Parts: sequence; C-alpha cells; structure tokens
Amino acid sequence: MNIKNDIKTFLKKSGWSAARLAKEAGVSAPVITRYLSGTRKGLHSSTLERLWPIIYPEEETTKKDEAA
Repeated sequence: MNIKNDIKTFLKKSGWSAARLAKEAGVSAPVITRYLSGTRKGLHSSTLERLWPIIYPEEETTKKDEAA
C-alpha cells in the first residue's frame, strides 16, 4: 500500500481536487498538495486518520462489519 499513490488514484477516479479532499477530511489543503508534490515527506497520523475513511471507504465498512 502506498498512500501517496492511493490518494492520487482517488483524486483521478473521483474527479476531486486536493483542496476538496482536504476540505472533506477537515485538513489543510497545503498539507495535501505539498505531500503529493513531494515537498512534504509524510503525513501526521491525525491527518491519515481523517483521510483514511475517504480514500479507503470499503475498509471502513469492513471494520464496522467485523466489529458488529
């Protein structure tokens, strides 16, 4: 799994901009754009926690189903 590639794939498939992804996740748009451009090397765990259910919605559903 490569989160950077997965974010890029998500943006392509969804037609969303990095700014929209950031807004929906409640994170700063520059954090996303810097990460995708390579000027930022990683993402903070709290940012990943906010992005995860958007980028990997099927995994969130699976986790909830397993917990039930």
